[in-house]
Amino acid sequence: FGHTVLNLMPTNLYGPNDNFSEMDSHVIPGLIFRMHNAKINNQEQFSIWGTGKPLREFMHVDDLAKAILFLINRTPEESLINIGSGEEISIENLSNLIKEIVGFGGELVFDSQMPDGNPRKLLDSSLINNLGWSPEIDLRSGIKLTYDWFLENIS
Repeated sequence: FGHTVLNLMPTNLYGPNDNFSEMDSHVIPGLIFRMHNAKINNQEQFSIWGTGKPLREFMHVDDLAKAILFLINRTPEESLINIGSGEEISIENLSNLIKEIVGFGGELVFDSQMPDGNPRKLLDSSLINNLGWSPEIDLRSGIKLTYDWFLENIS
């Protein structure tokens, strides 16, 4: 019907208003929720599924919103554009970062009897980067913003 359709494929997202729960959250909100509760309950250990070795890419939801605004007034030739941070972090390093931000004082224990999932998930975001867009919120700052929101709205 003469409309231009642009399909956007974002990487793993996190941020305010996410689903913070024990059983059906994505990685970051799930770790924040569970680790915050472990901190409140003075637990000595915090169990995480898998070895901690898989690599993941995460992006704050506000960066996705900014990417959408960036693309609205452009007419890229491509019909599918990946949108990601371009940075990988292991689940182990992510867990340690969240531990630091949450202030959990116990030990992180990786349960290698549980599945790791895919060893690596990283998008090629070179198309949108070449158009001049890049994310603004680094992972540490984004998790801190998300945890602050969690404290004000959920805990």
